[in-house]
Amino acid sequence: MAGPTGPTGATGSSITGPTGPTGATGPEASASGNGSTGFSGATGFSVTHNFAKYPAVTILDGSGNEIEASVVHDSVNQFTVSFNSTESGTVFYNAGGVGPTGATGSMGAKGFCITPFDSDDSVVVGNGTIAFTVPAAINGWDLTSAIASVHTKGVTGTTDIQIRRRRAGSDADMLSTKITIGDEYYAADGVINTSSDDIATGDQIYIDVDAIHTTAPLGMSVTVQFEE
Repeated sequence: MAGPTGPTGATGSSITGPTGPTGATGPEASASGNGSTGFSGATGFSVTHNFAKYPAVTILDGSGNEIEASVVHDSVNQFTVSFNSTESGTVFYNAGGVGPTGATGSMGAKGFCITPFDSDDSVVVGNGTIAFTVPAAINGWDLTSAIASVHTKGVTGTTDIQIRRRRAGSDADMLSTKITIGDEYYAADGVINTSSDDIATGDQIYIDVDAIHTTAPLGMSVTVQFEE
């Protein structure tokens, strides 16, 4: 026969061990991405994207047609859009991500922004020194449009802009009529030179300034659009 149950023993103490060492810092995330922002009845607005780089910007109306606008990159994390009249639509911006879907029936269009002068730099006459290199993904495509904008417009006269293609050491003007910015912040009046509008992998695309206002504008960006 079993004896009676004995008394419960005292509860033991719990001791937490020391904290282990901090692990190594992981790699920094890539500053690429894409996004879109809808707008309605606007004459201008700012977009903060936090990509830490200047994205390509495309603005479309509700029918998928591109809207002409001035796009000024205020910093590597924000840009400002300005229209000449009230507009509605969507602005697409990408820095290495997927862009907006092109029109049905083709591979669509791709736009690329080249910024030869930062927003606080005076625009000067001369051949461009910052190039966009054509990737294999758009080999054989054609230049179909271009729009140039300035951060602060010039005074008296015009600023004339040429788009230059450099291929295997040879240069060719891609516009038969240059883009001319007058008393305005942007212009898209250039005429494509159909003899030199094609691009190939490895081509370099430069922005040349052939004339400036008497009082030079500040900052310049040019968006070139290519289609298959």
